[in-house]
Amino acid sequence: MKPVRVDFVDFWPGFDRRRNVLLDVLRARFRVEVVDDPDFLFFANFGRRHRRYRCTRVFFTGENVRPDFRRCDFALTFDHLPEEPRHLRWPLYNLYLDDPRFLLERRRDVDALVAEKTRFCNLVCSNPAATERLRFFEKLSRYKPVDSGGRVLNNVGGPVPDKLAFIRQHRFTIAFENASYPGYTTEKIVEPMRVGSIPIYWGNPLVHLDFDLRSIVSWHEHGNDEATIERVIQIDRDEELYRHMLLQPFLPDGRPTPYSDPGVLLNWLERVFSTPRRDARPPRRWW
Repeated sequence: MKPVRVDFVDFWPGFDRRRNVLLDVLRARFRVEVVDDPDFLFFANFGRRHRRYRCTRVFFTGENVRPDFRRCDFALTFDHLPEEPRHLRWPLYNLYLDDPRFLLERRRDVDALVAEKTRFCNLVCSNPAATERLRFFEKLSRYKPVDSGGRVLNNVGGPVPDKLAFIRQHRFTIAFENASYPGYTTEKIVEPMRVGSIPIYWGNPLVHLDFDLRSIVSWHEHGNDEATIERVIQIDRDEELYRHMLLQPFLPDGRPTPYSDPGVLLNWLERVFSTPRRDARPPRRWW
């Protein structure tokens, strides 16, 4: 295995530079050493420590921001930038997949899934500025009570200690992003998938490139709150339809996509680790 010296800075609170999904993927092909003086620095947008480093810098973000190639040599983001060789689309939801192969599994034990679902719908939200999410919560609650387990609009006696265990009890999950932008897909859609709760999704209008629309209720497919809620009610009242959705593949047509394939990421990183830093950036223009 090729030896690679890396470090991680400016990630969100709680991120472990020595134990994370990026490291797990890297170790499948490289002999990785996490050091204070790396040859390759992975950094996010929660600080400015990355500016102190003169090694090759790889920007990673799950936030709705664009990569600035004046600050980085390469970038991993959710953007669709097919003409930019220094960039790879690798959305944030990949960091929340304990095993990406679960996206290819067909859920067969529908009886067990349905038996777990003792509640209608849930929301776990800590951002009071996410107005689209909060508006949808209020509208859907007119049909049936929606359990809110986060810090915002909480109606279950306080923030839940185990988010996935809370979601698991519910037939549906409001999985709205903080903003809507092409390609912007976070963990909000895969968390309910992991525990068999149908996501009601808003955020990335190109979500069909990441996930099979038959397995979710996509706001973007229906175009407004009212039509989306009508679809949720239809599914909730039709047990056969509900069970049918639980059997649908997560990925488009049940096939892997390049956006969650570790092999695609490793091939791209192979090129990153083989590119001298002076060759990573295009020539500077003086006019």
